[in-house]
Amino acid sequence: MRLSAANPTVLKKVIHNGISEEKQVKIPNWKNELDVFSASDLNKPSWRDSYNIKVNVNGLVYTTLDSTLKIKRIRINKSGNRITSIDIESQVSNEIYNSTELLNYYPDSLYKIKKTQQVKLIGTNTYQINGKIKP
Repeated sequence: MRLSAANPTVLKKVIHNGISEEKQVKIPNWKNELDVFSASDLNKPSWRDSYNIKVNVNGLVYTTLDSTLKIKRIRINKSGNRITSIDIESQVSNEIYNSTELLNYYPDSLYKIKKTQQVKLIGTNTYQINGKIKP
């Protein structure tokens, strides 16, 4: 992985239920750090016909056709052949639990993870991670 080889410093801000902490860190395992992004892979044979794909001059947008699937939309923004950002929206919902995730990745510069969980009788739990990758 390119980020593992570069070993950049990251200005990482974590906000949990409104309480914020920020510090500069070295990420020891980028695969674990960005696992939530790679877990959003749509390349499962059973999902072949489950997403609408729109191609435009600015990139691609995958939108679910099946409301039961967790990943609702993936937008890959491009400039020419270069990916400028990836945006992922996912949601899981049932009678007692609702979870939404918004993920943003800007290659070699920034990543954001925002998650909200609502559990009946327990309440709402939110967290956000912003990682600014320093060259």
